[in-house]
Amino acid sequence: MIDDTFSSNPDATKAALDTLASVSRKHKIAIIGYMKDMGKYAVRGHDEVGKYAARKRLTRLYTVGKLARHIAAGARKAGFPATRIRSFASRPQLERALAGTIKPDTAVLVKGTHLLKLEKTVSFLRRSLSRKRS
Repeated sequence: MIDDTFSSNPDATKAALDTLASVSRKHKIAIIGYMKDMGKYAVRGHDEVGKYAARKRLTRLYTVGKLARHIAAGARKAGFPATRIRSFASRPQLERALAGTIKPDTAVLVKGTHLLKLEKTVSFLRRSLSRKRS
């Protein structure tokens, strides 16, 4: 579990994706929330992150928040399979979709602005994974 849930911008998100890509696990899932305070660069910045993510050999890409749909669009434009991308308007929707989907030998990156409270998703995933091991 890579918990990078305090702050987010395009460079930090790309660096987090690099970290996920370097982890030796069979499955790699990126959960990326929108990036705030980007002004007129918002759409392009999110799109660029999606294109970057598409090159990282992810198993799945999940996005959270209205602007994050541009991350998903960028990934699709760069050739990432649409069937392996899911976008959610809110964290609770994301968590319902994640329930029971994390397989063994999976690395998970959770990245986003603290406004999304994705640290709660990290806690949710840790609880879910510990129940699977029991």
